[in-house]
Amino acid sequence: MPRRNQEPDIVLKHPEYILMGGLVMGGLFRWMHWPHSMRIMTASLVGFSLIMLIRFYRSKKKDFYDYLAIVTLVVATVNGVIAINYMSASPLFKYLGIGCTLLWVGIESFKQMKTGKIRRTPFLILLKQNLFTVALAITGIGVFLKVFHWPGSGLLIIIGMGIGAIWAVNSGMKR
Repeated sequence: MPRRNQEPDIVLKHPEYILMGGLVMGGLFRWMHWPHSMRIMTASLVGFSLIMLIRFYRSKKKDFYDYLAIVTLVVATVNGVIAINYMSASPLFKYLGIGCTLLWVGIESFKQMKTGKIRRTPFLILLKQNLFTVALAITGIGVFLKVFHWPGSGLLIIIGMGIGAIWAVNSGMKR
């Protein structure tokens, strides 16, 4: 337990990662046909978007890239809530979301190439990245087996998405 004027052992540095973990768990609930999946996914997606909108509003220095990222986030959130809750949407809105996302990724890639810096990552960051890759591989194998209705597929999906949710939550913590 932290004393006065002492930082706690674990600080919630990025609360949006916990909401991303909630989105992964909502997807797991949906895939396994468990109840309340739509509520979990909708709450996580809307909460994530609200946190990012607040951060955007509070930031003092904004450029075109920041505005494009916020527009992409809002369009993706609305598309996600519509898709999660089985509502119909205009195809134009979906194409707008895809266009904003591609433009956003293109600008980010160009900024990375322009700087020419190779980022040196510490061991723990590499470990977290590999943990996500392992989670993705296990989930992918589980989904492949689920399509063919093979036994054990549900367990692989649960394990893979559970590891992915743990990775997302752990990435938001500062030790």
